[in-house]
Amino acid sequence: MTVLYKVDYTSPIGVIEIIGTTEVITSIMFSKKGLSDQKPCSDTPSVLRTCYQQLDEYFKGQRMEFTFPYEVQGTDFQRST
Repeated sequence: MTVLYKVDYTSPIGVIEIIGTTEVITSIMFSKKGLSDQKPCSDTPSVLRTCYQQLDEYFKGQRMEFTFPYEVQGTDFQRST
């Protein structure tokens, strides 16, 4: 059984929920929650902290490309597009 971790990034356009394992990001989606205070902490896997930081840099206009590892999920058709 794979353990999933989650952090929320409060962006200028809404709360973004980041989910992943200790190795890869598995989901980045807008959340229907209001403002969230679930920031990365010391026991948050580094891949989630990196994703959070890169999203923050993107919304500040400092980043245009993302380099964190991710795993695409879905059917063969969904993954091919």
